[in-house]
Amino acid sequence: MKSILSILIFILTMLFTGTAYSQPLGEDMKKILTYGDTRTLGPNNELLEYLNSGDEEIVTEALYALSGIADSTTLDKINIQLDNNPSPKVREMAAFALGQIGTQVSADYLLTALGKEKETNVLVAILEALGKSG
Repeated sequence: MKSILSILIFILTMLFTGTAYSQPLGEDMKKILTYGDTRTLGPNNELLEYLNSGDEEIVTEALYALSGIADSTTLDKINIQLDNNPSPKVREMAAFALGQIGTQVSADYLLTALGKEKETNVLVAILEALGKSG
């Protein structure tokens, strides 16, 4: 009986704490998700502007959306994040996005980054992306 009660308490705790910490999405995040879902850069390439937001979560989500769109005209903007962003999380997602686009230019950017990157998780993402892009 004690174990059933313990399990029930655990389940209820998980249910209530999971919903207690959820936050509504901001307008920027909603737009990014919409652009990713519709596979478009938005009016005036608005999705690319989110790469300059300075917010790690926004930039990461914008890179993820760009990886799904796979537009080779975005390679230079994505590479700027891989080369210059101080956040390893952002650089990791930039490597992923370049791998998803998978052109020779992507591979060249990734090879250049491979020689400069120090963070292990980013190096792994670069190697995985190179495996996809050649």
